[in-house]
Amino acid sequence: MSLPRPVSDTLIELLKPVASELGERLGASAVNERYAEIEPSGSSALNQQIKKDPRWIKAQMKYLQRQQAREQELIALAGAEERVKEERANRIKAQEVRDKRAISRLCRDLMREFQSEAIRVKLSEIQTIWDRDNWFSNLSRQETEQILQQQQHRLLLLVAPAKISQDCPDSFRHNLNIELPAKLRAFLNQHYPPHGDLCPVQFYGDYFKKAISDIDVERLQTVLSPVPTAILYSDISDYEVNFHVGFWGVINQSVSLVAMQPWNWEEVYHQLEAEGKDKKLSLRIIRQIIVTIHKLLAAFLADLYYLNIDFTHEPQLFKLEAEFAQEWFSKDWAQPYIETLKEIQEQQRIVYKGEMRRLALREAKAKAERQRLEEAELKRREEAESAAKRVKELAHKLKHQKWQCVYTLPGHSSFVNSLAISPDGKIMASGSWDKTIKIWNLETAELIGTLTGHSDRVNSVAISSDGKMLVSGSSDETIKFWNLHSGDLLCTFPGHSMEVNSVAINPK
Repeated sequence: MSLPRPVSDTLIELLKPVASELGERLGASAVNERYAEIEPSGSSALNQQIKKDPRWIKAQMKYLQRQQAREQELIALAGAEERVKEERANRIKAQEVRDKRAISRLCRDLMREFQSEAIRVKLSEIQTIWDRDNWFSNLSRQETEQILQQQQHRLLLLVAPAKISQDCPDSFRHNLNIELPAKLRAFLNQHYPPHGDLCPVQFYGDYFKKAISDIDVERLQTVLSPVPTAILYSDISDYEVNFHVGFWGVINQSVSLVAMQPWNWEEVYHQLEAEGKDKKLSLRIIRQIIVTIHKLLAAFLADLYYLNIDFTHEPQLFKLEAEFAQEWFSKDWAQPYIETLKEIQEQQRIVYKGEMRRLALREAKAKAERQRLEEAELKRREEAESAAKRVKELAHKLKHQKWQCVYTLPGHSSFVNSLAISPDGKIMASGSWDKTIKIWNLETAELIGTLTGHSDRVNSVAISSDGKMLVSGSSDETIKFWNLHSGDLLCTFPGHSMEVNSVAINPK
């Protein structure tokens, strides 16, 4: 016989505010993800760090490309036979699942990698923290270090022994703290296994040796802050149960404490008694309700966490309605949590689609820029190869060409250091250690004139691009400007404190 409707209504009213509050917090977190570069903090900062990682960007782009290819393949199947269409559709669906799981694994691997430094710091501080607060003597330091050293990224879920009043029935005090961790462990191992690919949860049912309070959650966060953690704890008086949830790293890095409205178990007990159930069975049913509420909260928190970090996550809770629709429960009492997860999932998909559009646009721009640079590099290489080919051809031509002396131009009385030829190829200037510059007609091999003025050897000469000016540099520490056609000295630039070895003229 099922419980009267008012009991189910009471459970829904008890659970609904918590689902709503946690959903709103995650919703706000998802919105803030878009502006995390402006004010990054906690989980948002870590998510943004992952989203900027080249490995994540590459994986997302590949996923997006494969997803688009799958969509095109499905469109192309429109006219195929039903059997062929079903086979290919199933294959495409299996590919989608594999891709999503690969993205999930990469996300958790990057999470663990980016948190490794914070974990290393906590391990180095653990002795100081343990010595500073006697409360930590209630915990196993070895277990705490093992939690921090876990190589696979996962959600840590802890359940504390219920704080049970001495005025409660013996059935509660003797059995609840045995049933609660055992049944919660079996539930999580089945649906959220610690080594699973989808949403691993590391569960400890005996980490706490005694009941805890809100302040103890905040104490523990000082040690386990790098590890995303959810803690379930409760206290039971002689007539009601208070359920508490504490967590960090699920929505953001700060400690969140959520308490439900008290549930009047005594009222349900009287209802069961009125239905003719004996005391032992009635108390067993109430314990089962308490355990099942813990299962629901654990499943919701696990799905909430993985929705927050992984757009591909498909909440397990959607498949667990049968788990929560048992003899003594209404089928819709878990609906507030399922509906909240569906709303969050849709919100995360919207955020993800926006991120993918921005990423695709950014990658398109980057691809266009890479293509432009590649084309420029290709053009440079082609020009370099062409120039090298011309040089090679010229070298070959020069090597095999028969040379002969056309003119010998005598006149200088010492070494010739520098030559310059006018742009029209008709005039040549030569600078010599004999302190002079001589101007020659290359067509007739005649000396046109000799420019004197330097007091030491002439080391360099240059002719302007218009063929009107000659510049010379000398060991007399000066540069002189000459009219090439008249031979007049235009000006002298002094200033060097040693010999001038080279001169050049700007073409403009």
